[in-house]
Amino acid sequence: MAILEPLLQDVDVREYKGRFRVQLEIPKSSTLTERDLDRVGALSSWEVNPVTAENYEGGRSVIVSSLISTLSEIALANSIH
Repeated sequence: MAILEPLLQDVDVREYKGRFRVQLEIPKSSTLTERDLDRVGALSSWEVNPVTAENYEGGRSVIVSSLISTLSEIALANSIH
């Protein structure tokens, strides 16, 4: 169950519980992978301590790997093959 009503319609809502409860609202068009979403959720909720996490950059940034970052790049990659 969502912590709050989503701000937008037609989004996937995920809740993460660590030191804090965090609700992520992910648009259907998101290109983030399941692993990326879980990483953001774990770090933002402090389920995983951001200071000791792998690839810690400091501040409030979260590094996610991006093989193909946009839908246009996906289309381009599909047209090449």
